[in-house]
Amino acid sequence: MSKRVELKRHLSTEQIRERLYHSNNGHHASYWQIILTVSLNPGKATAEYCAYLGISDTKFYRILTLFNEHGEHFCEEIALPDEL
Repeated sequence: MSKRVELKRHLSTEQIRERLYHSNNGHHASYWQIILTVSLNPGKATAEYCAYLGISDTKFYRILTLFNEHGEHFCEEIALPDEL
């Protein structure tokens, strides 16, 4: 069974949506999309999120971990590779 994840509430869902819509970097927009999906659909299993988003569980965990640890500035403060 797939692990369930928890998103720290650094931002409201509306603030996350704004970050996504105003992102000028395609990779960063995809990272915000992951955070928004978890925010809008809490309590799902990791496999459900990954299947819905079409991403690997490695990328999913990496993005959530960075967001949970660094909050709203995770994209700007962390040197993220182009593809996780």
